[in-house]
Amino acid sequence: MSRDDEKRRAARAALRFVADDTIVGVGTGSTVAFFIEALVERRVRGAVASSERSARFLGERGIRVIDLNEVDDLSLYVDGADECDGALRLVKGGGGALTREKILAAAAATFVCIIDPAKRVDVLGAFPLPVEVIPMARSLIARQLRARGGRPVWREGFVTDNGNHILDVHDLRLTDPVATELDLGQLAGVVTVGLFARHVDVFYTITGAGPTCLVPSLAGTPIYERTFTPALQDVMQLVFVELRGNRTATGDIDALTFDGMVDDLEGVRRALDLGRVAVLGHSAHAMLALAYAARYPQMTSHVLAIAGAPGISAARAAQTALYWELVASSERKRILAENRARLTEEVLARLTPSERIIVPYAANGPMFFADPTYDCTPLWEGHEQISDRLFGRFWGPQGQFGAFDPAANLPNIVAPLFIGQGVFDFAAPPHAWAGELEKLPTATYRAFERSGHYPQRDEPEAFGDAVAGWLKQ
Repeated sequence: MSRDDEKRRAARAALRFVADDTIVGVGTGSTVAFFIEALVERRVRGAVASSERSARFLGERGIRVIDLNEVDDLSLYVDGADECDGALRLVKGGGGALTREKILAAAAATFVCIIDPAKRVDVLGAFPLPVEVIPMARSLIARQLRARGGRPVWREGFVTDNGNHILDVHDLRLTDPVATELDLGQLAGVVTVGLFARHVDVFYTITGAGPTCLVPSLAGTPIYERTFTPALQDVMQLVFVELRGNRTATGDIDALTFDGMVDDLEGVRRALDLGRVAVLGHSAHAMLALAYAARYPQMTSHVLAIAGAPGISAARAAQTALYWELVASSERKRILAENRARLTEEVLARLTPSERIIVPYAANGPMFFADPTYDCTPLWEGHEQISDRLFGRFWGPQGQFGAFDPAANLPNIVAPLFIGQGVFDFAAPPHAWAGELEKLPTATYRAFERSGHYPQRDEPEAFGDAVAGWLKQ
């Protein structure tokens, strides 16, 4: 798929937010240009443009351009980005419209950012950070940016629609975008910083084509984007939903519940104005998908439970431990023991809160991957913001995932159900569904013989073909 095809697909996915007889805020850039082309399919009253270039493009397509001062209620703003990290913080302004873009993002009830996969990065900063400045302050600001470790380059010959200059700041590694946005924004002479670290409302990404499928996560979506997209992008339109960032799931982490997350997923479906959807849950998230299908049967077209188990219990834990003892090779057990031995208290003490989740997970790789020597750390890049408190709340002892009741939920699932397990998955072994499959008349079970906990990664072609065949049944 070409870059233009990826941009066009991302742009068309944003059309679902556009309601008839509304005024839409429209950003600037190549991906937004595809969105404007598609926007003619909706009966909108008009659009507020973030740049003169977008205003011309809208006018050429017969869409009325409206001044923001004439609009009392801007329900939606759609724009692209130059970079997007794992927490969906953005660098914007490559097209020079960053000030008006930030104004529209603040004015709109919902800001939807459309990006193609190439814009995703682990840490912001590879793309030079645009900073719009008052012309007389350009040199002053440049000196202050150099003092902060940046290398500002004047975008010579370019004047913004507001009559200002832009400094493109190279060599910044933006590990704390919120702090940087606040710091640079208060410098006298700075009009706008091209960081949108606090402005995105909709925390999810969309890729692929076909039936729409929600893929929820409480631990960040990059690992699922990396593993499910290659296998399923030609089979389903995947909507990776970061429930932790969803506005209905903010507040006190200690007050969040499993039932609340199920309802939040339905809130996302409604916010996207989707009809019936498929829901895919991986690992413990499989219980979220199953609970959603049981609670909202009219909204569920299909449900996929991948590398999961139908509940948490002492009996299942004992069966999982026995599977490890009987099936795992002595070499696999040796590698696991050596990995764990390296995680001394001294090593763990040097880790950040999120690393104290990811590093032990990678050390336990022999339990998750067919290749016991595989280092899964790169799969977790972009998860630096994972909350250890939220992780403890749901995955810890007496965690909220334990609230899933198979006896109460499974009989209420009427949608077609695909269950995919890996033979070398020692966290959710292939026999995890024993005793439950006969109670699920709509279920299709598939064991992937060369896979562990991530069959979509270990056997992407076989996994994609199996799901595609199941959808056609």
